[in-house]
Parts: sequence; structure tokens; C-alpha cells
Amino acid sequence: MSKKPIAPLLVERGTTHGSFEDNAIISQSIKFYMRISGGWDKLTDVERESMDMIALKFSRILSGKSLERQHWEDVVGY
Repeated sequence: MSKKPIAPLLVERGTTHGSFEDNAIISQSIKFYMRISGGWDKLTDVERESMDMIALKFSRILSGKSLERQHWEDVVGY
């Protein structure tokens, strides 16, 4: 298996997804409010994981390219 340069991929992801630090801050903030809501404990593990993944996708929408089609397709997929 040949190794591909990582730098170009990271630059591309930075433009579409935003910085990892910004994503972490936004995603963790969304997750915090989801977890303190009254309904969180009523969800199944699958529902909770879906909500976590959606929070990550929303953070990418907010910190990267908001109209990146893949972000929205991923949200629909969860």
C-alpha cells in the first residue's frame, strides 16, 4: 500500500470541515446541551450515537463550508 501525502488532505479538509479545534468546541457544546435535556436518558444507544454524529456534522457546517453537500447528506443518513 503506497503512502499518500497527508498535508494536501488536511488542507482540503480544513476548507470544507473547518479547523479541528473549532469543530471540537462547537460539537462538545451541542453535545453538552443534548445530554442535559430531559429526553437524553430515554434514548437508545443507537439514537444517542446518531445525535452525537449529527452534532459533529452540524459543527462542520458551522465551522467549515456550510453548503458542502456531504455534510447535509451525512445528517440525513443518521
